[in-house]
Amino acid sequence: MRRQYGNTQSTALEPAESPLSVSGARLIKNTSVLMVSQLFTWGLTLLLTLFLPRYLGPSSMGLLAITISFWSLLQVFIGFGMDTHVVKQIARDPEQAYTLLGTTCLARVLLYLLCLLPVSIGLWVMQMPLSQIIVVQLVGVSFLINALASGTQSILQGLEIMEYISISNIASRAVNSLLGIGVLLAGFGLFAIAIVLVVAALVLLLANLFFLQRHRPLRLSFEGTEVLPMLRSSLPYMATALVMVGYAQLNILIIGLLMSSTEAGWYGAAMQLFTTLLFLPVAFGTALLPQMTRFHRSDEQALAGMLRKSVQLVLLVGVPIGLGLVAVAGSVVELIFGSEYGPSSSVLQVLGVTLIFMYLNVLIGQFFTATDRQNVWTVTIAVSVVLMAGMTVLLVTLCQQYLGNGALGGAFSLLCSEATMALIGVVLLRGKLLSRALIWNVARILIAGGVMLAAVWFLRDAMLLLPIVTGMLVYPSMVLLLRILPREDFVVLQTFMGSIVGRLHQPQLRRP
Repeated sequence: MRRQYGNTQSTALEPAESPLSVSGARLIKNTSVLMVSQLFTWGLTLLLTLFLPRYLGPSSMGLLAITISFWSLLQVFIGFGMDTHVVKQIARDPEQAYTLLGTTCLARVLLYLLCLLPVSIGLWVMQMPLSQIIVVQLVGVSFLINALASGTQSILQGLEIMEYISISNIASRAVNSLLGIGVLLAGFGLFAIAIVLVVAALVLLLANLFFLQRHRPLRLSFEGTEVLPMLRSSLPYMATALVMVGYAQLNILIIGLLMSSTEAGWYGAAMQLFTTLLFLPVAFGTALLPQMTRFHRSDEQALAGMLRKSVQLVLLVGVPIGLGLVAVAGSVVELIFGSEYGPSSSVLQVLGVTLIFMYLNVLIGQFFTATDRQNVWTVTIAVSVVLMAGMTVLLVTLCQQYLGNGALGGAFSLLCSEATMALIGVVLLRGKLLSRALIWNVARILIAGGVMLAAVWFLRDAMLLLPIVTGMLVYPSMVLLLRILPREDFVVLQTFMGSIVGRLHQPQLRRP
């Protein structure tokens, strides 16, 4: 029987609700594959992060961040939300995979060409130096190739063969990080970094195509007459993506417009580190989407149980990461970026709290998508975008005036926006999500995180390893002391961690 709000029983799921009882092995396999991939790519991204801000400096780093934000917005139009549409279609009918792939690639190229002319005219009107124009256009080419690669990965995701996505992502990120570090050490600047982005995108696309061919013979068909119907079907997802990407990139653009590329560089450096910490909810949500889509049509009770369990597990990991970042942000910024980026430490502290809400929001967004209610979440994000835009303009100005750090205003506005989204999402899903048991468990997770933060805070100025190790000891101890996880959840985590460790020891590719 489905649990209702007010139930005081254990949060352990009955067998009918447990992800392990309904395609659970596949979920754990796919999530662990993506987690291993994210761990490798996180390490590679962090490696590049050690060099990129230091060698470019805040001003050039800000210019790069603004350029990437600009093309990220345009890529929403190029992608047009087709990835989500393709994943759901293939989850329901795998036989149409290559027809969908050919059609979506054709559509993306056409949409990129539509963007190219106004962008070129705009750059000319702005009278940007030729070197900067070339950088902007090269970054645009990399985004086109990444859009095509994203189309191939949507096929792999719909077929639930996540190991191919993992290997492709690792290969591309390795090229991006190692080649990027090489050109920086050789004394090259933004132009070389833009070329590296293009090369890494090509590696990603070619690797995806190779693995698709390995899985089944590659037979692309370009159905020109299907482009417009696909765009119409994908329009709601495009609207969602536009709001979400605009939401993610808006602060960089506003800070660059109101302040300078230096402040944008401070904010961009903190965000670069912040986004590498999103690998868990992204990997988990990506693996959950196909199963949530099927459960929506076949077993609503199992879907609700999966949502509650997923929220608890995501917060269990997100809270210590976010609060730990609050404590050690200063040491991390000094170690990774150097003294030039001192103002980034306070930005990173605020982003640490924001991280907890973002973990929850990624999962909520996937649930709305799987249940064909993406428009509801789009409206929610749109409200948050409007809120954040106004608050960013106000807070950036105030923080610059009173604190000498306009970038901090962008972090505060993002925190307020994420908290608003989380509140709205929980209210909308209260019937499927809320129970007294879940609320009590979340409260205990926050208590455990608070105790960890207090312990680590007193060691924040010590050698970085000491507060990290302290947090890693205190938080699990509090989880055990407060009995946050029932036995069934330990089985899930043990199976999950065992799968990750096994794949780390045996990374070779296996056919599904």
